[in-house]
Amino acid sequence: STVEDFKAGATIYQKILVSIKDSNSQHYKKLSAKQNAIIAAFMEKSMKHDSAVAYSKKSIKLQEQLKNPNKFFKGLTYQRLYNQWYSLKVYDSVIATANLAKQIFTDTLGPNHTLIAEAIFDLGKVYARQGLRDKNIEYYKKAIAMNIAFSGEFTPEAAIQEHHLALTYRIVGFYKKELESFKKVVKRWEGMPDYKDMSYLGVAYGSLSTWYLEHGDVKTAETYLLKQESLIKDRKQDLKHWYNETFKGRTQTRIWYNKANLSLYNKDTIAALQYNNRVLDFIDNFDRNDPNNNPHNLSYSNNFVNLQLMRSLRLKAKMLKQSQPTEANKINQQVLKLAGINAVPTTTLGEKLNILDYYINEESLSVAQEKLDEWITIGRNRKSDYVLMNLYAKQSKIANRQDDFDQMDESYKMVFKKLQRDSLQSISIQKLKPEDCKPYGDGRILDIIIEANNNYSKAYDTTSKADYLNKMYNLSTLASSVFSNNYSYLPFNENKYEISAEINEQLLKSALLLDDDGIIDDVLQSIEQTGSKLSWKKFLASNQRENLNIPDSIIERENDLKSELHFYKKSLFTKQESNEEKLKQFKEKIYDIEIEMERLEDWYRKHYPSYFNQTQNRFDLTELKARLKDDQLVVKYVVAQGHVYAFFITKTTTDLVDLGNKETLYKKVTPFVESLSKTNSQDYRQLAK
Repeated sequence: STVEDFKAGATIYQKILVSIKDSNSQHYKKLSAKQNAIIAAFMEKSMKHDSAVAYSKKSIKLQEQLKNPNKFFKGLTYQRLYNQWYSLKVYDSVIATANLAKQIFTDTLGPNHTLIAEAIFDLGKVYARQGLRDKNIEYYKKAIAMNIAFSGEFTPEAAIQEHHLALTYRIVGFYKKELESFKKVVKRWEGMPDYKDMSYLGVAYGSLSTWYLEHGDVKTAETYLLKQESLIKDRKQDLKHWYNETFKGRTQTRIWYNKANLSLYNKDTIAALQYNNRVLDFIDNFDRNDPNNNPHNLSYSNNFVNLQLMRSLRLKAKMLKQSQPTEANKINQQVLKLAGINAVPTTTLGEKLNILDYYINEESLSVAQEKLDEWITIGRNRKSDYVLMNLYAKQSKIANRQDDFDQMDESYKMVFKKLQRDSLQSISIQKLKPEDCKPYGDGRILDIIIEANNNYSKAYDTTSKADYLNKMYNLSTLASSVFSNNYSYLPFNENKYEISAEINEQLLKSALLLDDDGIIDDVLQSIEQTGSKLSWKKFLASNQRENLNIPDSIIERENDLKSELHFYKKSLFTKQESNEEKLKQFKEKIYDIEIEMERLEDWYRKHYPSYFNQTQNRFDLTELKARLKDDQLVVKYVVAQGHVYAFFITKTTTDLVDLGNKETLYKKVTPFVESLSKTNSQDYRQLAK
């Protein structure tokens, strides 16, 4: 029903009520209760949720005065009310009201019904908002099971709720479960060919394309985009019925946008720009005042147009950042204008950081500083440690450009103070360890650490201060640990090797400068540990996985536990949570997961010692040296970001050598590698000397 439908319904009831003389009669109260419920729905649709709650409460109060109330209608009123509470983020009231609705529906409809399942599902949504993802998943699964038991698998309710379950799995990091759920979503929608609203099937195709792209399977990603495109062509006449078609052309613009991302992944920037420009041209020529372009008559339809515009502008800015930085900066400014210039939400933090980088790189440091001061003030008012860490890091970058290394150092102290779990402690940068840090999982924090290392490297090269070198080394070990630990929760793709190579370059450079035997040993162990994890991650994502006889369910459970542990640690340490009961729940969940992980590790140690040694056990350099004979030597080559290094390991020593520039070495080695296929040739004999 539309806003106009509810408005018309309320008007009809008002005309009837005016004709009834006795306002205390049961008939009057019954009709008045229905009118108030309709007005509440009208207010809800009009985004006036406070008023909606007031009218719903009034309706319920009138229903309670009836001698023979319609319990089913009362259940529907409670259902509306808990959705209105949800919009106001009053979650305790949502839980109480949803449970009342569930009980009424159970009493009137029996133990299994779609409306009961909906109430259970909505309780799951509340637990999601509260960060209680285990209960969130539990209630979503209960709702889906009840819908299937009541109506069968091929229903919109079972498909839509499975879609939300897949999104939850993605948030927590259950990537295999996310894939399985999205495949179920597709199966259910494809099993309802006569259903007109196939918008969720289109979204599911897009989500599967994104999943496969993130996991490096470009061919399958492209297949699902083609499915999405075919769906629109085949269902062109039904698009006006699609729930997610919040503006005419939304589904098509998302396909172009996804194709742009796919092309960019394939390093085809020209095709990516062409697809993305289709989106921008479409929106540029889109008549927002034409009612035909708002098929569901939504008051907030333009918000969805702007959201897609912001996505495509961000993608264009990303593509132009290196080749056309001035144009990219203008685009970032445009995104900020769309989002609202007076706030510093994390949704536009990326644009702000890009704008600051632009002015710093252009040496317009005064402009950068002016904008930075403004955004830091807003960030402080919002008390967002995450935002402030990123902004203070840019303050350090400005100071570094000015060769003001003391100021750079002071700003980085503020950055890493915000990264600490315990803000009351005072831990210096050169002594900060991974266990002291909040478990942020996104790449932006890793970028801060890597950039800080580079800036301290410049400071050391300029001043030769030992303090800068020590900080440089500790930051490289911190980056290595953060990358190694957090990578367990992320999909595999080749980009991770590039990040690893950059971190290894920093580790090896600082180790050579410090020239300490213990540090060189530690660096070797860090590189081996990260390399082993990367190799196993790639192996498990490849076709060679079938050669490993560990059951899929065990590997999946291991990944789920790691993801869940990371999620709850992040919830505990990075959110401004003051609810003691919720904090207690997070801590108990972390404890339970850690106990289960210990049991699983013991099981691996006993049944699959090789897998345990490769993935759970640390590389032991001391043990390796103990096995070497006096005349034996192990050489470990490391191809880092810019240079190639070699570790020479004997029974008593570990030496590290910089073999030179990577590209130069490749040019020297390539002719010899090519000659290996012709070992009888003169070229081979000459090059092999």
